[in-house]
Amino acid sequence: FLKRGIKQEFLLASGLSAERKQGSGLYDRFRGRVIIPIADERGRVVGFGGRVLDDSTPKYLNTPETVLFNKRKLLFGLDRSHRAIQQEGRAIVVEGYMDAISVFDAGVHNVVASLGTSFTPEHAKKLLHYAPEICFCYDSDEAGQKATIRALTIVRDTGARVRVIVVPDGKDPDEFIRKHGADAFQELVRQALPLVEYRLRYVLSHTNYDTLDGKVKALHEMMPVLAGIHESAVRSEYERKLAQALMLDEGIVREELRHYRPEAEEAPARQPIRQAIAKPDTALRKAGRLVIRMAWQDAAIIAHLETIVPLAGIRDPVQREILTFLKESAEEGRPVDDMSAASLSDEAAAELSRSLVEDLGGRDETGAYDDSLRVLRKAYLNALYTEHSRKANEYAQNGQHEACLQELNEVNKIKHEMDEW
Repeated sequence: FLKRGIKQEFLLASGLSAERKQGSGLYDRFRGRVIIPIADERGRVVGFGGRVLDDSTPKYLNTPETVLFNKRKLLFGLDRSHRAIQQEGRAIVVEGYMDAISVFDAGVHNVVASLGTSFTPEHAKKLLHYAPEICFCYDSDEAGQKATIRALTIVRDTGARVRVIVVPDGKDPDEFIRKHGADAFQELVRQALPLVEYRLRYVLSHTNYDTLDGKVKALHEMMPVLAGIHESAVRSEYERKLAQALMLDEGIVREELRHYRPEAEEAPARQPIRQAIAKPDTALRKAGRLVIRMAWQDAAIIAHLETIVPLAGIRDPVQREILTFLKESAEEGRPVDDMSAASLSDEAAAELSRSLVEDLGGRDETGAYDDSLRVLRKAYLNALYTEHSRKANEYAQNGQHEACLQELNEVNKIKHEMDEW
């Protein structure tokens, strides 16, 4: 460049060169790196990315911001992928240009990458010129998941249809393709999750929702996503799923959604909802209390209960604590009375007291007990169904077809029993 009469000031401003820290003159900022030209959507080169060939740092180096190179607006690969995005009706967004190159090489051409910055509203606006759907395929490690959530927040209010491609094994798309091949990645694309489904899985996997605080936190984090669903049937289905996962009454979820306001997204959870969650009176909890009442009166009830639902399958942790206490007392020959029950937690002691005065609703004890077992068994089967379905999906994504078939067989068996109950 210097021999061609390009001024040093221009080389410095463009980020191609840097001043030597010792001595005078300039040095090549991208020395010792594989260079990736970065073009705008019209194919004009506006910057460069460089990846080291050894263990030097930083691993990746991009041209700094210039009048031409604005990372908030640029999407790597859009000049080559915009036609495929139009044809497919969706754009796939990955984190970096190496991922974009690998995905493109795998035969998925509707791919772009953001460049060392979070996905921005400008990026979303640009992609929506070409297609109504945006699929995010970021790394599956914790940092990648957080980047996905941030991106989903950006896109949520744009009107775009949004899906998430989940890459298993904590890998990025480049690693996954090199290990499993192009066909396996294309299968991941076909199995992309809707925004709400991904967000629900993320919240449930990052929250201890066995506790009251966990339930409140999970419910609060799902509100912005549920509020963004315009189709009432779809929203109702996800209200049901969330309530089922958190062991809440659907009415509590609907009530919180009714009071939700976007400007309150970062505000603490409302106290009335916290109180409502603390005392949900669902059919499942009523059934558990009735079984506890019967088991308090007759220790043999626990053995019979375990032929229907193992104690570990009782999802309510407080009721599980009480039933475990009753079982251990029976096995050790200890009498169960107010004195021995003093070893229970305060929450379990209160639930036990409530169980002992539980109203049978006009039914005889035998009928009420049978009805309660049915409710508990259905809840247990539903939990098994969800877990085996999740494992089957995980094995399918990992290409473990035999394990996937085994899980699907279990799913079918459980489904058949659920229908009978």
